[in-house]
Amino acid sequence: MKFSEYRERHARGELDLQVSVPREARGIQGQRAGFLARLFAVAIDIGLVILLIIVINGVVALLNIVLDRISDIALPQLTQDFAVGALLVWAMWAVGWWSTGRSIGDYVMGLRVVDRHGDNPSFPLAALRAIFCFAFPVGLFWVLVSGQNRSLQDIVLRTSVINDWVMGLPTLSRRGSPSAR
Repeated sequence: MKFSEYRERHARGELDLQVSVPREARGIQGQRAGFLARLFAVAIDIGLVILLIIVINGVVALLNIVLDRISDIALPQLTQDFAVGALLVWAMWAVGWWSTGRSIGDYVMGLRVVDRHGDNPSFPLAALRAIFCFAFPVGLFWVLVSGQNRSLQDIVLRTSVINDWVMGLPTLSRRGSPSAR
């Protein structure tokens, strides 16, 4: 089922959300996400990548201490950390949005990225959106003035970030056979 079909069934009261959607989120289920939820999701994603880089640097430093005789092992430079971090954030967003519609931060905040048809974005669209979000983060602030809670990335790429606490909704593949996400 596409998200638009899910939303229609929800509006008609055909779906029981009591079990899977937190009581506080039931009123906003399926609506476009606001600025703070998106900001917290991004902060979670970037925070996880920073934590991963700190752990990697710590392991390299530990190896440097243990293997003091090997002069080739050194802590990566800040520019290397930034480049690796940028690549990790891009990969996390692109693969997450393409595969499930969610990054780790989106999952925690109950958000999902959808294309103009209400489906998960294709990989090229998810990858382009990830580049756009990383290269132009100020575009997120457009949500504050947009009447439709859309960032500049959403407007340009015709995507939306929605409140979606329900995981594993049945969907129909493009061929019409049932599958699960």
